[in-house]
Amino acid sequence: MTLKLLAEVSPQDLLVALAEVQGHLLGYVKSMALKCAVDLGIPEVMHRWGGSATLTVIAADAAVHPAKLADLRRLMELPTATGMFTVTDGQTKNDLDDDSSTSHD
Repeated sequence: MTLKLLAEVSPQDLLVALAEVQGHLLGYVKSMALKCAVDLGIPEVMHRWGGSATLTVIAADAAVHPAKLADLRRLMELPTATGMFTVTDGQTKNDLDDDSSTSHD
């Protein structure tokens, strides 16, 4: 986009365009997080454990290397934030630690 064209576009229009691009990007990221969770077998693991399991249990049952537990925690944060999974035992969504259970909604 040239500077002349940018001068012709209002800041409000640029903000709307940016919000639309960010919406598409977030949609892609959410779908990829869900794909990774399904590829790892996390829904099946949670089903085997009665619908609720700790991250340590999920990692062990899904054959995720213990060194990747922090990565699994980050992977689970997005589906948890969007309501696909929930954190139980009084933990907050930012507190996905080994003692909290994650359950499928």
